Amino acid sequence: MRPSRSPLYQIVGATILLLSAGIIFIPAYLYWNRSIQRSVAALPDCGAAPRFESSDQLGRSVGTRELLGTIWVAGLIKNANPADVEEFSSKCAELDQNFGGAKAITLISFFVGTDKNRAEDYARRYEASDRWRFIPIPDGDSSTLVQEWSSAAAGCRREMQAQSKFLLIDRRGEIRGVYDASAPEIVQSILFDAGNLLRAEHLAP
Repeated sequence: MRPSRSPLYQIVGATILLLSAGIIFIPAYLYWNRSIQRSVAALPDCGAAPRFESSDQLGRSVGTRELLGTIWVAGLIKNANPADVEEFSSKCAELDQNFGGAKAITLISFFVGTDKNRAEDYARRYEASDRWRFIPIPDGDSSTLVQEWSSAAAGCRREMQAQSKFLLIDRRGEIRGVYDASAPEIVQSILFDAGNLLRAEHLAP
């Protein structure tokens, strides 16, 4: 019969194992942390998102004041044909589904030239979660909003002339990315940047 190990021997062995694990995993964690910080630092800082106050498809108040303190993605589509609206809405729905349990992220979709009934229909059709807010903008009320958001996007990416676009906004209300909504793989790009932004803010002291 083998002699049992003394408690002291077991404690020493466990301590050695913990130290070995720390030597392996702490540098890996620090590297991961630094890589996230570098990814976020690489995002542009394009100034404050334009202010707005409106109501969503359910009549709930929504605006820059309510969104302060959250990360949000704003999607904007202007007087597009039905096929373009379908493509834009499908990408919004994909973002909504992939955000999953990330309650700190909100999705705002501005539909220019759309009334409240149409926005409600889009929300039902795409099974929108509570985080996805549809903002209908009638034609008569659209000029100022479209101009302000288009100017903000151009200030970040002058070369982009897309009719539909996404903007990533951080908790301070600052624009951190502008994306052509019609580009392939755009959903993955937004998810990557938004995820890094969310993780970096959680890691911040």
